[in-house]
Amino acid sequence: MTPSVYAALWDGHGQYLIARKRCFNQWWGENAAAVLTAEASAAAVQAAQIPNPQPHDWNATTSLLAAACRAALSAWHASLPELDLALQHARQAVAQPASRALAATTAAQAVVKVFTLVKYLPLVGASSLPSQVDAAVNGTGLWATAQATAATLAGSAASASATRQPGVVHQAGQWALPGGGLHPGEAVDVAARREFAEETGQSLADTVRFAIDLQLDIASLAAPQYSVVRLQVTDGTPLATLAADINRAIRPRPANFDRPDGAGVTDWELDLVRVVASDDLPRHLGVYQALAPSAIAIGAGLPPASPARLNFNWQEHYHHLIDWYAWVALQLMTA
Repeated sequence: MTPSVYAALWDGHGQYLIARKRCFNQWWGENAAAVLTAEASAAAVQAAQIPNPQPHDWNATTSLLAAACRAALSAWHASLPELDLALQHARQAVAQPASRALAATTAAQAVVKVFTLVKYLPLVGASSLPSQVDAAVNGTGLWATAQATAATLAGSAASASATRQPGVVHQAGQWALPGGGLHPGEAVDVAARREFAEETGQSLADTVRFAIDLQLDIASLAAPQYSVVRLQVTDGTPLATLAADINRAIRPRPANFDRPDGAGVTDWELDLVRVVASDDLPRHLGVYQALAPSAIAIGAGLPPASPARLNFNWQEHYHHLIDWYAWVALQLMTA
């Protein structure tokens, strides 16, 4: 069983950021990676049509590709180096677009890689995009053709993702800390920062601004090892400000309720984050929150929704246990 790692963000003065989990999620891993890569390609084709594009013209493509890389890493870890290479090439080309053709072409090639991997997506349309971009660059084709294809691919990826069967979120409906499974060979501190970014859209990559000052390791007879990494915000940014930014990112997109509003959120497990004093942690962490009967019934039928597979004890699986959080709360109060 895979060890789990969680991130506890605090201000150094007794205030912590905690999160309430959603019950169901269909915006994760390969779904998010496919949609974000397709949208990044569409943004790249649009930027490439500007006569003398400036760095800021590529901002949308840059942020979408960064999120796509994070989603792909979450979905496939290091098992698909050719996909990671394609996405990284696209990011590099867009970060310093010496050639608008190179930036748009590498983004289109990344789409082909992702669409090849995600079997429920239409590869036929994706495979033609790089050649259409090349033709537009060379003057033998129209940018409008490439733009229409890129927009169609982005729309089809989003539609396909929206029809995927949602999964039950670990620790569904409970107060928790952002976190998840440790990748093979991954350091605990790296995993904590990665998981936090995937679920909140807030990067903790700046190791000075977000400094680790504590690591708790919890062993359980019923589950794999849990680790909690505490990170302190050292630049004086109020946790309330970060919480507001995160809550905007994890709210449902107004026109599309099956994905989060923030493009940086690549694993939509969180419903709400809030700031609490350390003394209040035991009133939230490790305290079971009753779920609506409808949520329990839906969870029992996933996956797949079949009466023969219904198991109304799904919350007892170790992925949903929260009792160990009570110990974590006490440790964070006194550390």
